[in-house]
Amino acid sequence: GGFAFVVQARDLDSGEIFALKKIICQDADSLRVAKREVSVLEGLPSHKNIVGYFGHAIVEKGQFGCENRTVLILLELCSGGTLVDFFDSFSGAVPEEELMRAMTDMAEAVFCLHSHSPPLLHRDLKLENVLKGDDGFWKIIDFGSWSDKHIDLSSVGVKELALVAEEVGRHTTMMYRPPELVDVYLRYPITCQVDIWMLGCILVTLLYGRHPFQEASALAIREARYTLPPRKLEPS
Repeated sequence: GGFAFVVQARDLDSGEIFALKKIICQDADSLRVAKREVSVLEGLPSHKNIVGYFGHAIVEKGQFGCENRTVLILLELCSGGTLVDFFDSFSGAVPEEELMRAMTDMAEAVFCLHSHSPPLLHRDLKLENVLKGDDGFWKIIDFGSWSDKHIDLSSVGVKELALVAEEVGRHTTMMYRPPELVDVYLRYPITCQVDIWMLGCILVTLLYGRHPFQEASALAIREARYTLPPRKLEPS
């Protein structure tokens, strides 16, 4: 396995502060996943709604006292907090203007990903993976789950379906999964629409103060069955 954490790093020459993501790779698979994250960041165009990437390094086991091979990714510092912090600051009653600004920024980031050749799926859009940049724009972060695979499952064998289900389980968040990911045996095609569903989950959460699939029931998601609570009034 592997795990990651983020620290602040200062350029000693310019004094500029960055976010330094450290991915501790304890096996070959976690190293592969980390390298994939670097590859997508390197290939994406600069965009105001996607966290800025400035380079990476791989520190071998034993270097600088590292107990495991470590991938370092230098990123734009976004000190404005996550969408979770934003949501909590309004006690679940996000003003419409603020909500529209956040959703527009996320939609523009997703449009950038889906306009790539080939189109890229983020696959893990959630409140925790959206940060407010120091420039005032909301930015999508954490590309450890991205994919460029658009899969037609209609003729896939049972063994391959099991592999897809296992991969989905490792790289996506249950209550944000659309029906085609929560139950691959439905054999629905897996396309960029998975990100659109996740954006919808974020929108409902910000609007109503509660995730539409808070209990993360696979059956409820499969049938797109949810209820909307009353919209909380904005504070006067």
